[in-house]
Amino acid sequence: MPRRAAPQPLLRRLTRKTVVTILFGTFAIVGIIWVGFATAAIVRHRDRYTIPLSALDYHPPAWVDANTFLAEVRYLGDLPERFNAFDEGATRNIHAAFEKHPWVEHVGGGYFTVSRRYHLEVHFREPVLLVRTTEEVPTAWMVDANGVLLPSIHVIENLAELKVRVPPPKVTAGKLWDDPTVKRAASLAKLYRAKTVDKSDTGWRITDADGRVLVIGS
Repeated sequence: MPRRAAPQPLLRRLTRKTVVTILFGTFAIVGIIWVGFATAAIVRHRDRYTIPLSALDYHPPAWVDANTFLAEVRYLGDLPERFNAFDEGATRNIHAAFEKHPWVEHVGGGYFTVSRRYHLEVHFREPVLLVRTTEEVPTAWMVDANGVLLPSIHVIENLAELKVRVPPPKVTAGKLWDDPTVKRAASLAKLYRAKTVDKSDTGWRITDADGRVLVIGS
């Protein structure tokens, strides 16, 4: 008959169970500690790179009030007061908010600087032409070289002026003023650095800052 294996001593079985229990507990404690350190590192990283919107670094032109502009951008994008510079979702929202503003043509780039600021390449629309409407009390509007209607603020000095009046715009600021006279006059004002632009039945009369006159056929 085959010999039966001798039963293991109770102490040896208990010792093995104890070792396994100790090892399992040790691994669990180490895991908890690691998770704690990892969580703390994430929090430190988040806090380190969380900055206020006022730390956005861009270069507004002289005709844009920086404080008012940023407040309007925040309103248009429903942005929080602070954001994480390495949160792709937050930075996308900031780009989108800037591009909703009628002064902004487009936004590019975006990186965190050593001075704890977030740099953006914001390309602003430039007013090139003052346009007055045919209303009884004419309103003065500004457009860029493409004929995009700009926010109605104080009129910029030494801006080229369209001498002929046109019907009031049917679009809001930041949209193309779809009037052929306005669009053509705006492009001429930019191209020839005009002081005034006038339209006749035969073409365009452009006067520059030095008083020189250029006549262009329609």
